[in-house]
Amino acid sequence: MAHYFIGIDLPNHVKQSLNDVQRKFPTSFSYRQWTHKSDLHITLTFLGELDDKQLTYIEYYLNKLKKRPFFLTMDQLGIFGNHEKPRVLWAGLKHSHDLHEIYRQISSMLTQMEFSIDTRPYRPHITLAKKWNDPSNYLDSKQFEMMQKNVQSIATSFEVDTIHLFKIFPQQMPKYQKYRSFPLRG
Repeated sequence: MAHYFIGIDLPNHVKQSLNDVQRKFPTSFSYRQWTHKSDLHITLTFLGELDDKQLTYIEYYLNKLKKRPFFLTMDQLGIFGNHEKPRVLWAGLKHSHDLHEIYRQISSMLTQMEFSIDTRPYRPHITLAKKWNDPSNYLDSKQFEMMQKNVQSIATSFEVDTIHLFKIFPQQMPKYQKYRSFPLRG
Protein backbone atom coordinates (compact mmCIF):
# COMPACT_ATOMS: atom_id res chain seq x y z
CA MET A 1 0.00 0.00 0.00
CA ALA A 2 1.06 3.55 -0.67
CA HIS A 3 1.86 6.16 1.99
CA TYR A 4 0.10 9.55 2.12
CA PHE A 5 0.18 12.88 3.93
CA ILE A 6 -2.02 15.97 4.06
CA GLY A 7 -0.22 19.18 3.24
CA ILE A 8 0.02 22.57 1.59
CA ASP A 9 1.76 22.99 -1.74
CA LEU A 10 3.82 26.15 -2.18
CA PRO A 11 3.46 28.63 -5.03
CA ASN A 12 6.15 28.31 -7.69
CA HIS A 13 7.80 31.64 -6.79
CA VAL A 14 8.26 30.47 -3.17
CA LYS A 15 9.66 27.11 -4.32
CA GLN A 16 12.09 28.93 -6.61
CA SER A 17 13.22 31.28 -3.83
CA LEU A 18 13.82 28.35 -1.47
CA ASN A 19 15.63 26.41 -4.19
CA ASP A 20 17.89 29.44 -4.74
CA VAL A 21 18.65 29.50 -1.00
CA GLN A 22 19.42 25.75 -1.02
CA ARG A 23 21.95 26.24 -3.82
CA LYS A 24 23.72 28.96 -1.82
CA PHE A 25 24.43 26.66 1.12
CA PRO A 26 28.12 25.84 1.39
CA THR A 27 29.30 22.25 1.04
CA SER A 28 29.98 22.26 4.79
CA PHE A 29 26.21 21.83 5.23
CA SER A 30 26.65 18.09 5.05
CA TYR A 31 23.18 16.73 4.31
CA ARG A 32 22.54 13.45 2.55
CA GLN A 33 19.17 14.53 1.20
CA TRP A 34 18.24 17.96 -0.14
CA THR A 35 14.53 18.42 -0.85
CA HIS A 36 13.72 18.55 -4.56
CA LYS A 37 12.26 21.91 -5.59
CA SER A 38 8.97 20.27 -6.64
CA ASP A 39 8.67 18.52 -3.25
CA LEU A 40 8.85 21.67 -1.10
CA HIS A 41 5.64 21.82 0.96
CA ILE A 42 4.18 22.25 4.46
CA THR A 43 3.01 19.03 6.08
CA LEU A 44 -0.22 19.19 8.04
CA THR A 45 -0.15 15.52 9.05
CA PHE A 46 1.52 12.31 7.95
CA LEU A 47 -0.98 9.50 7.41
CA GLY A 48 1.17 6.54 6.45
CA GLU A 49 -0.31 3.57 4.61
CA LEU A 50 -3.96 3.90 3.61
CA ASP A 51 -6.35 1.46 2.05
CA ASP A 52 -9.14 2.50 -0.36
CA LYS A 53 -11.76 2.71 2.40
CA GLN A 54 -9.57 4.98 4.55
CA LEU A 55 -8.81 7.16 1.51
CA THR A 56 -12.54 7.53 0.82
CA TYR A 57 -13.24 8.61 4.42
CA ILE A 58 -10.36 11.09 4.45
CA GLU A 59 -11.47 12.60 1.15
CA TYR A 60 -15.03 12.92 2.49
CA TYR A 61 -13.87 14.75 5.63
CA LEU A 62 -11.36 16.99 3.83
CA ASN A 63 -14.17 18.13 1.54
CA LYS A 64 -16.02 19.30 4.66
CA LEU A 65 -13.24 21.52 6.05
CA LYS A 66 -14.60 24.88 7.10
CA LYS A 67 -11.83 27.35 6.50
CA ARG A 68 -11.43 30.30 4.19
CA PRO A 69 -8.21 30.90 2.26
CA PHE A 70 -5.49 32.56 4.36
CA PHE A 71 -1.96 33.90 4.05
CA LEU A 72 1.30 32.52 5.42
CA THR A 73 4.65 34.29 5.69
CA MET A 74 7.99 32.51 5.45
CA ASP A 75 10.54 34.29 7.61
CA GLN A 76 13.24 32.14 9.20
CA LEU A 77 15.67 29.27 8.97
CA GLY A 78 15.85 26.61 11.65
CA ILE A 79 17.04 23.14 12.56
CA PHE A 80 15.74 20.08 14.36
CA GLY A 81 18.16 17.94 16.33
CA ASN A 82 21.70 18.41 17.58
CA HIS A 83 22.95 21.93 16.76
CA GLU A 84 26.34 20.65 15.54
CA LYS A 85 24.87 17.92 13.31
CA PRO A 86 21.20 18.81 12.86
CA ARG A 87 19.01 16.11 11.34
CA VAL A 88 16.68 18.60 9.57
CA LEU A 89 17.27 22.05 8.07
CA TRP A 90 14.03 23.98 7.49
CA ALA A 91 12.47 27.29 6.50
CA GLY A 92 9.95 28.50 9.03
CA LEU A 93 6.76 30.49 9.03
CA LYS A 94 5.43 33.32 11.14
CA HIS A 95 2.85 32.02 13.59
CA SER A 96 -0.55 31.70 11.92
CA HIS A 97 -3.76 31.15 13.84
CA ASP A 98 -5.40 30.06 10.56
CA LEU A 99 -2.80 27.37 9.91
CA HIS A 100 -3.08 26.02 13.45
CA GLU A 101 -6.87 26.02 13.18
CA ILE A 102 -6.84 23.94 10.01
CA TYR A 103 -4.33 21.59 11.65
CA ARG A 104 -6.69 21.28 14.65
CA GLN A 105 -9.66 20.50 12.37
CA ILE A 106 -7.70 17.81 10.54
CA SER A 107 -6.40 16.29 13.81
CA SER A 108 -9.94 16.20 15.18
CA MET A 109 -11.19 14.51 11.99
CA LEU A 110 -8.43 11.88 12.17
CA THR A 111 -9.13 11.23 15.86
CA GLN A 112 -12.82 10.64 15.04
CA MET A 113 -11.68 8.16 12.37
CA GLU A 114 -9.52 6.44 15.03
CA PHE A 115 -6.20 7.29 13.36
CA SER A 116 -3.23 7.59 15.65
CA ILE A 117 -2.00 11.16 15.38
CA ASP A 118 1.29 12.75 16.34
CA THR A 119 1.01 14.08 19.89
CA ARG A 120 3.99 16.43 19.64
CA PRO A 121 3.22 20.13 19.28
CA TYR A 122 2.66 21.14 15.66
CA ARG A 123 5.70 22.99 14.29
CA PRO A 124 4.93 24.00 10.71
CA HIS A 125 7.98 24.25 8.48
CA ILE A 126 9.33 23.56 5.01
CA THR A 127 12.06 20.90 5.00
CA LEU A 128 15.06 22.03 2.96
CA ALA A 129 17.43 19.17 3.82
CA LYS A 130 17.64 16.15 6.12
CA LYS A 131 19.96 13.41 7.35
CA TRP A 132 23.29 14.95 8.38
CA ASN A 133 25.81 13.03 6.32
CA ASP A 134 29.36 13.49 7.63
CA PRO A 135 30.06 12.50 11.26
CA SER A 136 33.41 14.32 11.15
CA ASN A 137 31.84 17.59 9.93
CA TYR A 138 30.04 20.06 12.21
CA LEU A 139 27.64 22.88 11.40
CA ASP A 140 29.49 26.20 11.45
CA SER A 141 27.32 28.60 13.45
CA LYS A 142 28.64 31.67 11.58
CA GLN A 143 27.67 30.17 8.23
CA PHE A 144 24.28 29.21 9.65
CA GLU A 145 23.69 32.80 10.85
CA MET A 146 24.66 34.10 7.39
CA MET A 147 22.18 31.73 5.76
CA GLN A 148 19.44 32.79 8.22
CA LYS A 149 19.87 36.35 7.01
CA ASN A 150 19.61 35.08 3.44
CA VAL A 151 16.24 33.41 4.19
CA GLN A 152 15.00 36.53 5.99
CA SER A 153 15.88 38.57 2.93
CA ILE A 154 13.40 36.51 0.86
CA ALA A 155 10.63 36.68 3.46
CA THR A 156 7.47 36.38 1.49
CA SER A 157 3.76 35.91 2.04
CA PHE A 158 1.58 33.61 0.00
CA GLU A 159 -2.04 32.57 -0.06
CA VAL A 160 -3.19 29.11 0.96
CA ASP A 161 -6.44 28.34 -0.82
CA THR A 162 -6.17 24.56 -1.20
CA ILE A 163 -5.19 21.60 0.97
CA HIS A 164 -3.80 18.50 -0.73
CA LEU A 165 -3.66 14.81 -0.09
CA PHE A 166 -0.20 13.79 -1.30
CA LYS A 167 0.90 10.31 -2.32
CA ILE A 168 4.52 9.37 -1.61
CA PHE A 169 6.76 7.69 -4.18
CA PRO A 170 10.02 7.14 -2.24
CA GLN A 171 12.00 5.80 -5.20
CA GLN A 172 11.14 8.69 -7.54
CA MET A 173 12.27 12.28 -7.85
CA PRO A 174 10.22 14.29 -7.09
CA LYS A 175 8.80 12.02 -4.37
CA TYR A 176 5.45 13.64 -3.69
CA GLN A 177 2.48 13.79 -6.01
CA LYS A 178 -0.84 15.53 -5.40
CA TYR A 179 -3.40 12.74 -5.17
CA ARG A 180 -6.47 14.91 -4.42
CA SER A 181 -6.99 18.65 -3.85
CA PHE A 182 -9.50 20.32 -1.52
CA PRO A 183 -10.23 24.03 -2.06
CA LEU A 184 -10.78 26.03 1.12
CA ARG A 185 -14.20 27.58 1.50
CA GLY A 186 -15.63 29.38 4.52
